[in-house]
Amino acid sequence: MLLSISVADDFNAEFHHLECKLQFLLALLIALAIFKVDFPLKKNCC
Repeated sequence: MLLSISVADDFNAEFHHLECKLQFLLALLIALAIFKVDFPLKKNCC
């Protein structure tokens, strides 16, 4: 990722911004998935 930033020109810069947006969307989907999953940690407690 650092290499793509250092050699970014106009064409590569657009792909870098697209990669950042995709990473943000992926993180959002993972957060929503974790929020929706019901972990049984509290239910099985003594």
